[in-house]
Amino acid sequence: MQQSNTPEERKQNILQRLEDMKQLNQGRYDFVLERAKRPQPSVEDACTSIGYNRSWFYRFSEQERKDLDHLAEDLHKDQSAHAFIILNDAQEEAAIVKTSGLRSRNEKIKQDASTEILNRTLGKPGETVKHEGTINFTWNPHKPPTLPGNS
Repeated sequence: MQQSNTPEERKQNILQRLEDMKQLNQGRYDFVLERAKRPQPSVEDACTSIGYNRSWFYRFSEQERKDLDHLAEDLHKDQSAHAFIILNDAQEEAAIVKTSGLRSRNEKIKQDASTEILNRTLGKPGETVKHEGTINFTWNPHKPPTLPGNS
């Protein structure tokens, strides 16, 4: 495996490895995220927190266990990648919280929630630019070539 050079490349490498794992097996993905927490939990504690007993982990080959632990260690060390995963996994809950603001009794909260939701889904409205002075505009429409026999 090629060593990444910059912190951003290392982060992207970790995130790609996690995403590949998540596509293959949610349990392994959850295990790695648990093992990456601070302070780093034991294998048994990580398994218990995701609903498995430790024999689940020890069913894997020695190489696969090493790979899972290595990925968890990399994620544990790279705080920005870990933060990204945590925030990414919280998107659904955040959307629920944001939309609950629409039901607030406080009109300002309702308006702020509405504006933010619309800005995130439809994009912010365009800005009007006021310009004083002259603007020179030249338009040269493209004329298709004339074919022989056509006038």
